[in-house]
Amino acid sequence: MKIMKKMFFIGILGLLISCINFTTNPDTTRAAYRIIKSKNYSTSMPKFQAKTQRNAYIWNRNLTKKLHNLKNYPKTVWSVSKSFKMTNGKKIGIFYYVSNSAQTVKGYIWRGYLRRYNFAETSLPLQKQVIDAFPGTIHDPKLQKTLDDMNGTPDEQGEYLRKKLGSQLDELKMSSIDGTKAQIKQLESGQMSYRQYIQRAIPAGFKNATGFEGYTMKDFSGWKIAADVYSKNSSLYGYGIIFLLPPEN
Repeated sequence: MKIMKKMFFIGILGLLISCINFTTNPDTTRAAYRIIKSKNYSTSMPKFQAKTQRNAYIWNRNLTKKLHNLKNYPKTVWSVSKSFKMTNGKKIGIFYYVSNSAQTVKGYIWRGYLRRYNFAETSLPLQKQVIDAFPGTIHDPKLQKTLDDMNGTPDEQGEYLRKKLGSQLDELKMSSIDGTKAQIKQLESGQMSYRQYIQRAIPAGFKNATGFEGYTMKDFSGWKIAADVYSKNSSLYGYGIIFLLPPEN
């Protein structure tokens, strides 16, 4: 099953619903840039990876100082918490504020250097454990395909979801499976089973997602569910995303 990591904390619809297109390719930035417009993705944290092996820099806020070189992080999955339309008076571009999972590497990068992270592989047994963690939910093939086929930038995903789900998009709840570094280490070492892991990681995801206030995994009986997860041999084992839709009246 083709899946993506949509590890974006997923939760926000605002991120996925709006769409703005800007173009430029600032390979080198010297003059200070200023922000024209910004978007906050902090509740969804969409995930990206480098799509180039060449020098591509992560900058400070004004894009005047190089902080990190993207080519040194070929396998890192970057969380995007904000995007900015920026200009130095001559060029205009869209930049993402990115951070790695440990929050040790962060800064601003031109979005053209990144690609949406796609799930390279899936594990049906693990997916089933996630779905089973929501008693009474219905694994919906149509919703699952919608999740599996979602690609592109956050803004492009908003258009895609609106086209696929229509007015149901307003009712869609999205959350990630995103455990702590310590939990993932225990999972990878076998000290914690996958079932034990998701019982911790899913509620933690609820806290960072929009629309899950007051909900537990037992509160979705009758809802449609879809889930994408990483298999054990993936470098992103332990991460995933969940879609939930309420019953149709």
